[in-house]
Amino acid sequence: MGALGPDLVAAMDNLSPAVQGSPKTVHGRFRHKLKIPKIPGFVKRQRSPKPSTTCIVETEVVMDFLENLKDNHLVEACQQLLLREDQLFGQETMTVEGLGQVCNEDDKDTLQKDYETLLLHLWMAVHTTFSSTPSGEHLEILRRAVETITLLEEKDQQWEGRPEGSSEAPVWRPHQCRRTHDTLLEKIVESRMRNAAVEEDNVSVSNSNLSTSMKREVYRMGECLKEDVLRVASDVRDCYPPDFDVCNLYVRLYHQKFSARLRELARSGLDVDDCNYLLCWVNNYYPNDILKHKDLEGHINIESLGTLLSEKDLTTLEEQYLLQKEVNRMPETAKYNEQAKSICILLDNPFRVDWSQICCVCCL
Repeated sequence: MGALGPDLVAAMDNLSPAVQGSPKTVHGRFRHKLKIPKIPGFVKRQRSPKPSTTCIVETEVVMDFLENLKDNHLVEACQQLLLREDQLFGQETMTVEGLGQVCNEDDKDTLQKDYETLLLHLWMAVHTTFSSTPSGEHLEILRRAVETITLLEEKDQQWEGRPEGSSEAPVWRPHQCRRTHDTLLEKIVESRMRNAAVEEDNVSVSNSNLSTSMKREVYRMGECLKEDVLRVASDVRDCYPPDFDVCNLYVRLYHQKFSARLRELARSGLDVDDCNYLLCWVNNYYPNDILKHKDLEGHINIESLGTLLSEKDLTTLEEQYLLQKEVNRMPETAKYNEQAKSICILLDNPFRVDWSQICCVCCL
């Protein structure tokens, strides 16, 4: 071995007495404890704490039927009632054995009342379709109501298809929610068109085009129809599945109510201006400005609607218009005849006057 360097000798001199003493034997090996000098500027890295092994369990809040109704969770509330119905009537598997289970009368009465409460919420959601400016929340509630109607319809079909010889269906079956829904829409449309016909005039009477009460009534009804069907196409339509065909359903209902009122007006004996205005709506405004509106394109079947007035009523109205127009011209004809007669008298015409010819000339 060569000579030790001065640095190594100094390090050996700094060894602690414990190390410089006799070495200890560990498992037959010699082991010296060395005291390592501190390194200037060295910072010992702190160990990161071990992740907690405590498991945080998120508790799912289960809402009951009434709580779901309160928060407008209509689908969830309906599913709870359907589950209770399956458990109560043993229809979960739709087997004859299951249907033979005994039902508790009190439970049945409670379930029936809960169904009635649910249906009330459904019809309230549908009834407010046009009652306010459409918002995301309102449309979402309507969508849930329609989805719930679909669930109840499916359950009706399950009961109708139950095995032969099974026990009787609950007294509330079938609900026939789809039929009730369509009937409710008809009443909504009827109410809105009736209110539009009799509401306070908000159109200036000075407007020569709407100078009579009949014109203003037709205008209000036509505008109500237009605004509502456009709202259905832009907002309400997305709340319904395609099989409801909701755009055609609404347009057909409005068409029927508007047609019925115009038919009454056409048969009431209108003057020439009112006849002309009504004919403009039937032949121009309604088919072109409303039914062919760009926002309704592809959503409604125009051919299935037909015209607002039947061919017979339309012909009668046109004849009435021409007759009234001719009657209105008669005072002018009489006035011209009197003027011609006065001229002849002033001129002391010796010739015999043919008044029929004068009338013909004056009418030209």
